[in-house]
Amino acid sequence: MFTFLAALIAVMPMRAFAQPKTEENYYVIHLDGQRSGWMRETSTIDDDTLTSAAEIRFEIKRGKMTIAITMESEFVETLDHKPISMTSTQSMASMPVTTHVKFLDDKLEVEVTQNGTTSTQTQPLPEGAWLTPGGAEEYFNLRREAGADKISIRTLDPLSGIAPTVSTYTNFIDETISVYGREVASTRATLTNSSSPGLVSTENFDSKGRMLKSITQLGGINMEVLAADKELAMAELDPPELMQSTFVTPKGNIAKPRKVEEASYLLRLPNAKLSDLPVLPSQSFERIDDHTLRLKVTMGDTEASEDRPGDEYTESSTMVDKDDPVVRQLAENARPAGDAPDEIRAEAMRRAVYNHIDEKHLGVGIATASEVARSGVGDCTEHATLLAAMLRADEIPSRTVSGLVFVNSFEGSKDIFGYHMWTQGWIAEDGKGRWVDLDATLGPNTRFDATHIALSVSALSDGDSNNAMIALVPLLGALEIEIEDVK
Repeated sequence: MFTFLAALIAVMPMRAFAQPKTEENYYVIHLDGQRSGWMRETSTIDDDTLTSAAEIRFEIKRGKMTIAITMESEFVETLDHKPISMTSTQSMASMPVTTHVKFLDDKLEVEVTQNGTTSTQTQPLPEGAWLTPGGAEEYFNLRREAGADKISIRTLDPLSGIAPTVSTYTNFIDETISVYGREVASTRATLTNSSSPGLVSTENFDSKGRMLKSITQLGGINMEVLAADKELAMAELDPPELMQSTFVTPKGNIAKPRKVEEASYLLRLPNAKLSDLPVLPSQSFERIDDHTLRLKVTMGDTEASEDRPGDEYTESSTMVDKDDPVVRQLAENARPAGDAPDEIRAEAMRRAVYNHIDEKHLGVGIATASEVARSGVGDCTEHATLLAAMLRADEIPSRTVSGLVFVNSFEGSKDIFGYHMWTQGWIAEDGKGRWVDLDATLGPNTRFDATHIALSVSALSDGDSNNAMIALVPLLGALEIEIEDVK
């Protein structure tokens, strides 16, 4: 079952700034007050280049399973802040994925390596003006020296892809803070980032711009990052269990959730505005007030009415790597004989994914489709991603849906909504089509049911997979659900 893991990864505080000289800084990551991980930042001047690097390692528990996540990034630029290359590596399962980008005069050369295979493609240069990490740090310090009360910086984060993001600092206040028993002079600022709308952090930094403390409220979960020495940062971790704390115990109950074809729910976010939800063939909503929505969910079997979706729903990406030979072979094996219509083929692949992932447990972070195709291991995120890739391999557009599903029993909890991911395939009929929900975790006899609540949809294209999870973050541990009616 999908928890907040993907959303947490999307907002981890990888810094954009380099330091003006060779330097190494360490940080401790706390989640809900427990030592969950550490972060290291380094910068190195070598001949005519400046290399800014960061590494994050953290752990969380999902039930009895411990998930270990590693993220690394590196940005190389000239001393006058012209970009040369950037590299990111993410290991959220057993096989790391590395993306290396070279900045050429008129384009980007992007290499992605996973499962021992490297693919190369070219992309256009990022649009508009943006700053390298070294340039961003220089600009930030100049603006602070000039007494600016608002600083906006447009830059690239290797872990967020090739689209620039904007970090905005406001509300600067000088204060002394305690960092592991040391009293340190600092400046506090409010920080927002365009890649995570709706999330606000407070950050304290010293006179050189080095981060000392960062606090971000992820719904009902508090994340704090504190500067530390190496020994303290890399001491033994005490990872928190953060899956069950995100479960929603609703008002009301559903006796047979897999049989529900129509349902009505009230969703409330008591202490913040509840954002609009996706309008899909399977769900619609009306707003009651800023904090409350009434949601109606059906099986979504509507008339075909939509034009074929864009290329992002048919192309291969890092997460949905449809051109992997093992993924393509699985799709070929699942395809019914003869000229079967889209809906029959899509359902055959849903059942094939359920059967292929024969080790269904929470011990995998977020694996790519090609890794799941080889391992046969995972939970709902792995089911959803592999099915999306197999559909695209069979020329059926696909996307994933992140949201909630009702279960009578899961990991010791009873009658709860848990965060979940499933797949939608675009089913064509006479030139038009419709998105059809396909939950590969439900077994051979149940394609979907109306206890699924969609919170966001994503093509899982490169650079989009993390951003799609941001909509979930303000809800974690804070959302309330009332079951009004089920049929």
